Amino acid sequence: MNPSERLHLLTYADDRFSRKEGRYRLTQERLTSKLATHPDIADIFSFTDEDLVASEWYAKNEKLFGSGCTLGAGNAQKAYFVDKVLSTLAEGQLVLYHDCSPEIWDFSRDYSRISLQPLIRTCDQNGGVLVGNMSSLRTQARFPHLHRSMSAPGLIEALDAEEFLDRWQWCASWILLRNTEPVRQLVKAWLSLVVVPEFRTLQAKRDAERQGNKHFIAPRGDQSILTLLMLKRGMKAVECFDKNIFSADASAPLDDGILTQECRDALKEPSEILRAWENRDARQKTFFGIDVSETAEPSQCDDLLRLLEAMRPKPSPAPLVRIGPDGDGGYLVPDDLKNVAACFSPGVADCKDFEDQLALEHGIASHLCDRSSDLDKLRTPLVQGLQTFERLWLDVSGTEESVSLDDWVERHSSDPREDLILQMDIEGAEYRNILQTSDDTLKRFRIIVVEVHGLLRCKNSGVLTKVLLPFFSRLGKHFTCVHAHANNVSESMHIFSLDVTLPDLIELTFLRNDRFEGGALHDVELPHPHDIRFNVQHRPPVFLDNFFRGRPPSPKEMRRMTEDFCSWGNRLKRSADKTIAAENPRIGSLETAMAAKNAKIEALEATMAAKNARIQTLEANMAAKNAKIEKLRSENKRLADARQRLTRSLSWRLTAPMRRIRSIFGRPRP
Repeated sequence: MNPSERLHLLTYADDRFSRKEGRYRLTQERLTSKLATHPDIADIFSFTDEDLVASEWYAKNEKLFGSGCTLGAGNAQKAYFVDKVLSTLAEGQLVLYHDCSPEIWDFSRDYSRISLQPLIRTCDQNGGVLVGNMSSLRTQARFPHLHRSMSAPGLIEALDAEEFLDRWQWCASWILLRNTEPVRQLVKAWLSLVVVPEFRTLQAKRDAERQGNKHFIAPRGDQSILTLLMLKRGMKAVECFDKNIFSADASAPLDDGILTQECRDALKEPSEILRAWENRDARQKTFFGIDVSETAEPSQCDDLLRLLEAMRPKPSPAPLVRIGPDGDGGYLVPDDLKNVAACFSPGVADCKDFEDQLALEHGIASHLCDRSSDLDKLRTPLVQGLQTFERLWLDVSGTEESVSLDDWVERHSSDPREDLILQMDIEGAEYRNILQTSDDTLKRFRIIVVEVHGLLRCKNSGVLTKVLLPFFSRLGKHFTCVHAHANNVSESMHIFSLDVTLPDLIELTFLRNDRFEGGALHDVELPHPHDIRFNVQHRPPVFLDNFFRGRPPSPKEMRRMTEDFCSWGNRLKRSADKTIAAENPRIGSLETAMAAKNAKIEALEATMAAKNARIQTLEANMAAKNAKIEKLRSENKRLADARQRLTRSLSWRLTAPMRRIRSIFGRPRP
């Protein structure tokens, strides 16, 4: 490795205000020990609050720190220590500032195996400064970290940055910098702005309220200033799955902070931003209505592996067939439908193609419920004698508007000898319903098709250990997963410790364990030939990786994935062609108008040329007349000089009496 490409790690720990249980310095010590032998790190600069308080810079800005870390300067020292270290290093060397926040480090991981070289190259391509942008900031449309809501109005005005109001405000938990003159100038600008009270204290909130800015939530000075300065210089951020640099994806396209259309649609009203901010604690402490507030520690690798194993499909004793439409709402189930008495389908919305096919082709009854729908909203009428619909939620709340799975099954299929199907897509309510359903009811389902949501929250140990693992453990007691399909409606997350990519939403098919007795097994195929290509047409396909199939993809699976990507590309091309075709008439009219304007311009230019020629002729005539006038003036001057010489001569004076006599007698003067 080239020694010049090793970087200098800079950390700062401040336990003065007991934030995060005063664990910053402990985290700093563990971090120093953990990364001391990292091949990409040359040395480590560790600063504490003692170094800060002893500095002249602190003395000049002490009032700003007087209100505590949150209400005062916050992370203003970030810019100070970055500037301090840059001034001591040689030109071109690298500095990595990194927070010591306890929650962003998992010391059970071996960070020394993760190379920072790709990020160093990305940093150089980005003008010498690189920060991270959390994936959740881009994908959660109602997340409030926009410059409009987190950057002080005075700061926006001072930087003339109105064009960036609706850009994501990137994280600044780590900053990678190349020590060059432009980068030092950026840091100097950052340092000069970060100590302005109006930009980072509660004064910013009061100023926004006085201006009637309902979008503004709270000041985020250090991040706001740095990322706005970067945006002003055309820089971008790199995608992260967590707040530390080792979770940054150097292979992902750099993020320019522009909101997607989905985000823009979700943030049309200022109240949506405020509501998201007010409910942030509730979102963090619950998972689809289940309390997970006791812990926010990162999940352990062993627990994550158990979760993934529960969703890994196993060979099925019956071939998989598709029931329902070729689009969203259709699912793959084992062809083991004989003697199934009924299907229970909560969350039907207005589409029941799955249930219609069960009724018309297999004679299986279906019971549907959805509080958000109604009979007159269903796209197809109920199949008489084989389908029922109730305007209820499937839930465990016990209200008049809901019904539990136990009660619902007992109401429509009380015979415990009958086998059933459960097909549910109820937007996260699957967890609490399955967890609180009795074993006797669950065992009656021969097949369960369920769409599981919010899997990216598995990084939180509370969500994983209190909800996800108990949910899949409950299913795994009686069922085995035989198929999995990633829904492309949402994003995916790479779990670096396991080298597995996990989508946020997966459709899973389970078969009861007693159906595996005897018979040949059918190999797992991911994607399966009968899988839908796109749940959402405007997004690219998402595929489960090798972990879920337990092997590299077969040629058949590779061909299917290639076809799906080609189909996606062709759809984009058709959309582009359609847009171009729609724009062509407008372009034609613009071209006609432009041609008319060009002709008018040419006529004006011809007129101007004729006028210029006339002006040139007039100028030539004027020059000739001026030359003639000059000649006459010269002649007049010559005559005047001759006359003056004559009147001064002796002969002129001697003949003066004779000229007077002649004038008396009327003779003309000579």
